[in-house]
Amino acid sequence: STAATAAASSAWPPPPTHILLVDRGRKARHVRNLDAAVAALEQALRAANRTELSVLRWRPAASLEADIAAWQRAALVVAPHGAGLSNLLFAPAGCPVIEICYDEVKGMLCPAMYAALGANLHLPYWVVTARGGYATGLQVNTDTLDAAVAVTLFGNQWNAAAFIPHHLIGLRHSCYLDYES
Repeated sequence: STAATAAASSAWPPPPTHILLVDRGRKARHVRNLDAAVAALEQALRAANRTELSVLRWRPAASLEADIAAWQRAALVVAPHGAGLSNLLFAPAGCPVIEICYDEVKGMLCPAMYAALGANLHLPYWVVTARGGYATGLQVNTDTLDAAVAVTLFGNQWNAAAFIPHHLIGLRHSCYLDYES
């Protein structure tokens, strides 16, 4: 019926529709291999038979309402370290987050401020390190990203760890996936 359809469309919270991937363009800490990261995320969705989800490359829109709506419909947030992660305030309850941090140790280390925000919002939070620095682009290892997605979105930690030769160190509310040097 029309009333049932209207009630379903106004349900709160809205159902997730996508993995939200923050696209920093060419700014510092942009993902240099963003197309490969998108392909890895799409492959993870196919492998888990989650065809109802897509990958949304998110950049701030012209309207705050559109941005809030995009974050509210996220099944997972994947973002390089940066101010865009402050939008976690709009993510749905329990939405997993994968922050892409840089591995360069000269200058400023990748701070844990967004992990603290995620913990305070009770969002499962993971960090994947990528090659690069605070003021450069980041080269993310797509195998590591795929493993993080398998763990965070699909709860597949044992298979992810078995097939990816990376360290998996569990922390309370957080997990860091790092590549081997």
